[in-house]
Amino acid sequence: MTTPSRSRRGEIFVTDVSFLTPQKLQLLEAIKKYPKSIRELVKKVGGDVKNVYLDIKELEKAGVVKLKTSGKAKKVELKLTSETKNSALLS
Repeated sequence: MTTPSRSRRGEIFVTDVSFLTPQKLQLLEAIKKYPKSIRELVKKVGGDVKNVYLDIKELEKAGVVKLKTSGKAKKVELKLTSETKNSALLS
């Protein structure tokens, strides 16, 4: 996986999308609607907490999402600009 780069306007570009499995794309689609905790994502997309967490950590490493601590839960949010939120990747 390549490291994401940023433009002068702060946009994030991921040049190697080969790591985007159908499960990760499904997670991104769920996160796009509104930020969720990892457990809420597990309920929405299925799977188990460990695998969803590992997928989220890969997406975070790629610069696509960010994890925020909210009490005991970790909330997941898209880390994309409004321009890239509407890109073909998440359409």
